[in-house]
Amino acid sequence: MSMGAMRFLGAAGLAVGVALAACSGDKDETGNGDGAGAGQASSSSSGGGGSSASSSSGSSSSSSSSSGGGGGGPIECAAPYTDVTKGECDLLQQDCPPGSWCDVGSKEGVTTTLCKASSGGLKDTGAECKKTSECTTGLKCLDDHCSPYCCPSNDEPCKGGICDIQVGYPSGNFAMMCSYSQACKLFEGSCPQGQACHVADQDQGLAVCDSPSGQPVEEGGKCKFRNDCGESQLCACKAADDCQCRHFCLVSSWQQKEPGKGGCLPGRTCKSWGQPALPDVGICEPDA
Repeated sequence: MSMGAMRFLGAAGLAVGVALAACSGDKDETGNGDGAGAGQASSSSSGGGGSSASSSSGSSSSSSSSSGGGGGGPIECAAPYTDVTKGECDLLQQDCPPGSWCDVGSKEGVTTTLCKASSGGLKDTGAECKKTSECTTGLKCLDDHCSPYCCPSNDEPCKGGICDIQVGYPSGNFAMMCSYSQACKLFEGSCPQGQACHVADQDQGLAVCDSPSGQPVEEGGKCKFRNDCGESQLCACKAADDCQCRHFCLVSSWQQKEPGKGGCLPGRTCKSWGQPALPDVGICEPDA
């Protein structure tokens, strides 16, 4: 099941947004009833051109023992992975009693963490799914994969995925979960229909296919997340609250290419992005 607004987390120093907008409703996007009204998952990546759009602030994990999707021991996390008030359990550590798992819910009108009965599913971390009941304890079906809550500083316990989906709730809170998106190459248009190729990790030069955020933005328009923008674009920020969608481009040949395929729109010039893993990739910046 594709998410309505997937926005993936970018590394520090990049220029794409990370926080997820809240959404109304009493079910999350995976079809699980939730009193907290889980909202949309969103993906944010970074681009160039300044500082990165900041993510929502949150609390780091506790050090209780883990179970279910948490793996074989306490997960140490050096970055905020949620700002949901800790209640009965810890989302990252999955420290609920056997037969239950830790999820976001609502108790006495407060969005908090609750131990919920396991669905009894058999699919493990990263497996394809259509609903959470297919996934094993501690995992939720998110963007067609069984995903755990996770730590963005070390991608645990994603098991090959990336901790870059920020799931938002109507309360304004967020929690990070793993993504297992298909890899792609900029400018090739090789993603499945309805998805677009965006850079998810500039240090490794990794680009992935993202579903749209549900808030599409034209080139030059204001954005918060990488998948607000179109094919082979990024959400480039001069400041945390000053981000626009810009095309990536090929520095060596942009004048012979079309926008979205390595070139730039009129009134834009391709300038180097300065990322060693993508040496010929630049950003189409407005002419002075």
